Amino acid sequence: NDPFPAETHERALDLLTQQVLALKEKLGRLLGFSEKSTYKDITVDDPVAGRFLRWKSDLSGLENIDIAQQGLLSVSDYMKTVLDDQDAATARGTLGAAGKVSGATSGNFASLDANGDLLDSGKASSDFLASSEKGTANGVATLDASAQLVEPHSLGGVLGSIKRFTANGTWTKPAGLRFVVVVCVGGGAGGGTGRNSTTPIAGGPGGGAGGVAIVKIDSADLNSSETVVVGTGGAGASGGELLAGSAGGDSSFGSHVTSGGGQPGAVAGSGDRGGAGGTVTVAATAQPLYTAQGCAGGSPVKSGSVGQSGALGGAGYMGAGVGRPGGYSAAADDSAPSTGAGGSGSGSVTDTAGSGGSGIVIVYEYF
Repeated sequence: NDPFPAETHERALDLLTQQVLALKEKLGRLLGFSEKSTYKDITVDDPVAGRFLRWKSDLSGLENIDIAQQGLLSVSDYMKTVLDDQDAATARGTLGAAGKVSGATSGNFASLDANGDLLDSGKASSDFLASSEKGTANGVATLDASAQLVEPHSLGGVLGSIKRFTANGTWTKPAGLRFVVVVCVGGGAGGGTGRNSTTPIAGGPGGGAGGVAIVKIDSADLNSSETVVVGTGGAGASGGELLAGSAGGDSSFGSHVTSGGGQPGAVAGSGDRGGAGGTVTVAATAQPLYTAQGCAGGSPVKSGSVGQSGALGGAGYMGAGVGRPGGYSAAADDSAPSTGAGGSGSGSVTDTAGSGGSGIVIVYEYF
């Protein structure tokens, strides 16, 4: 008839609840079969390094196997000697691969000897690259016949835009520019008048063409803006005998390149010599790709008493000059000369000689 030990029973139930929860947590982290499975008392072999588990043929448990020995994976005997190496250094030794090259110099090129082993070639980039060579950033280099590293003749870069100046102006350097290629043509000179009052009779001399330059200028050598000057064509002479035309104007791109204007023909005596072509000046900041003095103007034919045609002006970079018919007729071919070409001499003292063609500056921008 003792009282019910409620407190003792409560402690026992709490302990049992804790044990059930701990067992549930442990079982939840184990592999198991479904409740409908008939498999039980499954055994598992003790772990073995480098082995894999598979089901036994009688499905009574799991066993360790070597995949290579079972023929499930083809591994050569040579590779087995690599796979059992414990670290990279040992594996490199097994493979015969070189590690660091003993006594190598930083910056030198590596090469292979007759046995295929890596060694220091003893050659640095300066042994192949001529100190005077100046390559283009991001360009591709090649070796010439003397094993000197050179840049191929391609300009490199991508043409982004073209700026064409037919009158004075200002060029502004765009962001991301790598270099420009500039075509600069001077103005052509005007033609002169001939002589027909006394013998020998002669047509007028042709004016010389403007000089021509094509240069490449790296972005680093360019100012944020460059002044562009376009030479005008010289006027043709008129109003009398043995008159000289006007010289063509110089064209320039900043201080980097100047293409001089053509010169008028000589008119002393009987006007028998065409004008000289303009000359070219290229600064050290520009790489000349093509330069040429302008073509000289033509010299007229002289005769005793027969009227003669005016001589052709010097051909320009973009076309020929313009001729005029002979005789004393005022009729003349008044076609405009090509860019930078010299004007032709007049065929009659009553005609005006041809004017020279204006120059031009074209800027090709590469990025």
